[in-house]
Amino acid sequence: MKLGKKGFAALGGTFILTTCIVQPIGYTAEIIAPAKPIYMVNQGTQYFDSTSGSISFTRSQNGILYLSDVAGNQLMAFQGNQTSTDHDAVYEITKLDMQNPTRTFFVINATIGVHPMNTGFWIIGEEGGKWKPFVTRETLGRAGYDLSLPQRLSIVATGDEAIYLTSKHEGMPRPDQSMAQAPLTTVFRAGIRWDDSKHNFNVYSLSENSSSSATSSSTGSASSSRINQYSPRMPMDQARIGGIGIGDSIDYVKSIYGEPTYVGQRGKNYLYDGLYAYDMTYGDSFKLSVVENSDGTEEVIDIASTANNGLAMPCGIKVGSSIGEVYKNFGMPWRINSAKSIERNYVYRTQYSSKVVFTTNQQHTITRITIIGME
Repeated sequence: MKLGKKGFAALGGTFILTTCIVQPIGYTAEIIAPAKPIYMVNQGTQYFDSTSGSISFTRSQNGILYLSDVAGNQLMAFQGNQTSTDHDAVYEITKLDMQNPTRTFFVINATIGVHPMNTGFWIIGEEGGKWKPFVTRETLGRAGYDLSLPQRLSIVATGDEAIYLTSKHEGMPRPDQSMAQAPLTTVFRAGIRWDDSKHNFNVYSLSENSSSSATSSSTGSASSSRINQYSPRMPMDQARIGGIGIGDSIDYVKSIYGEPTYVGQRGKNYLYDGLYAYDMTYGDSFKLSVVENSDGTEEVIDIASTANNGLAMPCGIKVGSSIGEVYKNFGMPWRINSAKSIERNYVYRTQYSSKVVFTTNQQHTITRITIIGME
């Protein structure tokens, strides 16, 4: 069936959303869902209770944040400014109360600019009677966070064993759009859990997971996988099918294709911080997975084209093309999964966390193209 722009035949079809629920053994601490964060934009002081008594955060006129005890003694300082003359740092402070063991921590997220870009990150708490940082931007960097890339970092604590971080990079808008409509691409996700045996937080990336079944053969038969660590990364502007890419809003999708033929049931997706997600299909071969963000917006997180429906990538590759065309445009794949079913999956990394998977038959013809927002 050929797919045009708007006006699809009412043909069914579903796209199963693969979720990965991570439950490390040995983490029994529970983080109580926090109240809304406090934002310190101007000079001033905010007071909090902790397990050892009252403390305060003071934002100075020069943009530096200070932590003080009840007697006014300065305990720590936080520099969210990028330069000595830049005094516009905004500090988002979230209090985290933990049970089993009973402890209090504070998450400090520093940003700069009208379009807030992260310039500092700390999780602080008391240890041995002294306040110290347990997690910093450098800690996130060791988990895969790109310290050199301007990003928006958001924190979600749902009242369970972990808190979750999501970081997005702001790209350039299309010529007909304003900066407020600039696309945001998710480039890093992580979970943070308390490990009481080490008296520290464990930071684990949710952006990469080579054990994910999303790129394995759909038949479930035995398979092998080869990884090429030197493979080039596909540009994000090429990781699109029919003009749709990861992170595009559903309003944008509907402006091109209209209402979907099929919309699936909502369910929690734990790769996306437990946010609700659902599937939608146009015709019987263009399938999208959608996440509902906490701010009410909806964005595409997975895309699949499963037939020669006229929808192509910007380079012209579509279902029905040969895998040789993929090699010609993008070089050697990052990973090849082959199965006894004679299907092969050629997996290409992009500049960020998303992957593009080309599934082929025995004739080396592409039978499916899948763009996965996160494994």
